[in-house]
Amino acid sequence: MWSNLRSFCLIVSVSFHFGADKISFIKKIRVLATDLDGTLIPLGNKNEHRESMIQLGRLLTTHGVRLWFVTGRSWELTQHAIAQYDLPVADRVICDVGTRILQHRNDRHVEIDDYRSRMLEILGNWSAASIQEKVRELGIPLVLQPPEKQTLAKISFDFPHDLFDQVHEGVQDWLSESGAPLSMVTSRCVDTGTGLLDLLPENVDKSYGLRWLLQQESIASDELVFAGDSGNDAAVVASGVNTILVGNADPQLRSVARALDRANIFQATSDSTSGVLQGIKHFILSSN
Repeated sequence: MWSNLRSFCLIVSVSFHFGADKISFIKKIRVLATDLDGTLIPLGNKNEHRESMIQLGRLLTTHGVRLWFVTGRSWELTQHAIAQYDLPVADRVICDVGTRILQHRNDRHVEIDDYRSRMLEILGNWSAASIQEKVRELGIPLVLQPPEKQTLAKISFDFPHDLFDQVHEGVQDWLSESGAPLSMVTSRCVDTGTGLLDLLPENVDKSYGLRWLLQQESIASDELVFAGDSGNDAAVVASGVNTILVGNADPQLRSVARALDRANIFQATSDSTSGVLQGIKHFILSSN
């Protein structure tokens, strides 16, 4: 059921939101792109969230909506999550905080080579090893994450979350001074509260991966709904796409949403999986 999401004719739903001289149109939704940890993955593995997962699958199938994963996890850890939580099959997976994209083909996921080449092109003469060495020289309290969480285009660190400002400012100063073709993404681990730092090819993040994939698939940005919960989802939320903030979204992301003050940001009252279900119902069904 999950892997065979078929499109069919659906009357386009249009709704109007008046305020601040804006009119918002809700078009037919073609894709649900969702973060995993704290979002699609059942928080606390509660029964209510597992039931929401089943309902979500039925809803997507009924309305011909494709499912994409957009996660900070490595592909290896994404596969572990799929098996552990019995997640549905996504026909596209943007992982490693936007630095890798895989497509589902012939019952397996394969990396899209064109996107991998694009990442290495942006990095130029910089390698993961040279970036790690430069960061070590900064003397900032960063701990390199295990090898399975690193890629050729993503270098990831842990740090005490109460040192967020020190880490953010120190790394940002180095990036500005060195001219390294890198972007920095900071977030918080849902399970431990540990601070997370990802150094990525310049201007690359979850939002970059989504934009690239939407262009490749000839899908308009307003035909997609994104669901997220943490700081590394902020770039996608700020990009203007239809957005679901699950009930357990962290303060950093909520602050971004408040500043944007957009009609197409839905703040769910339910957590994780149940919040995704609540939000996608809003975008697909509210105008029916």
